[in-house]
Amino acid sequence: MSDGPATQTITSESEQRKSVPVVTVESFSIPTAKNWRCGWKARASGFIEKIREPTINRPGLALSGFFSYFAEKRVQVLGAAENTYLKSLSSKLRVKRFRALCEQKSRAW
Repeated sequence: MSDGPATQTITSESEQRKSVPVVTVESFSIPTAKNWRCGWKARASGFIEKIREPTINRPGLALSGFFSYFAEKRVQVLGAAENTYLKSLSSKLRVKRFRALCEQKSRAW
């Protein structure tokens, strides 16, 4: 890991250029996992991928099955509302909805 995030110029959909910090999955996720006292069950090779999108997405509508507009390039954050919704579903439907979310254009960092 480096001492700080690199800066890379990216082009947004509207063709505006802006300079944003670029971090790896590892530099984003490892400190977070330690703070939340959780572990990762992922392939280590994915940790070198770069996160280039500076915003997050709260996928509440996606978890309900609505994918007509889905910000797949953003890091997906499941907060209290999303987790409460998932807990309200049957186990089978919860797995189905979560899998559908995870199948959306993976690795579109």
